[in-house]
Amino acid sequence: MADALPYLGVEPRKDQIGKEYKLGELPMVNVPNLVGKSVADLYEDMNMNFQLSASGKGDTVLRQAPEAGQRVQKGSVIRIYLGSDGEQAPADEGAD
Repeated sequence: MADALPYLGVEPRKDQIGKEYKLGELPMVNVPNLVGKSVADLYEDMNMNFQLSASGKGDTVLRQAPEAGQRVQKGSVIRIYLGSDGEQAPADEGAD
């Protein structure tokens, strides 16, 4: 619902009531933009909201999934595709 309201033009209110999470329920967090960052930066800057799953060779993030700005449960896996600066990101697997 929170993702649909801005799309419909409903602005958030400053006096919103925070959600109370039940035991075992994980909060939702925004995925950060990791593209262009070095692996060293990722592990220095990453908080404990996500797990990283890396593939490829290199020290720079070329692509990530899910994309920046999406909302996922805290602790979700972000897949990062590594390469060298200036290298093209790999095409989506299974794309037409």
